[in-house]
Amino acid sequence: MEAWTGFDDVVVIDACGDAGAPGRIHVFDSGDAERFASLQPRGRASRRRSSHGLGVAEAVAFARALGALPARLVIYAIEGRHFGAGDGLSPGVDHAVDEVVALLVQ
Repeated sequence: MEAWTGFDDVVVIDACGDAGAPGRIHVFDSGDAERFASLQPRGRASRRRSSHGLGVAEAVAFARALGALPARLVIYAIEGRHFGAGDGLSPGVDHAVDEVVALLVQ
């Protein structure tokens, strides 16, 4: 939330899981935070127990409650499969990262 303070137009890129093939790109706005939260990798959301470890969906909900959402917030979520420490990007995810970057540059 602190990173987008003072900005009216914000783009967030995050990983998601459990909804499709690795590399699939999902696009959400701030009204889709609950739907985005449902795509978070298993176990990831359950580890968050305080405001010091908020994920993107939780940060959006918290910012909304505080009246601190930017005017426009877009979330690009890239589908992954393995989220362990040291896991590299699969070819599909690597390609999706390049695709999202190209979209943002345009």
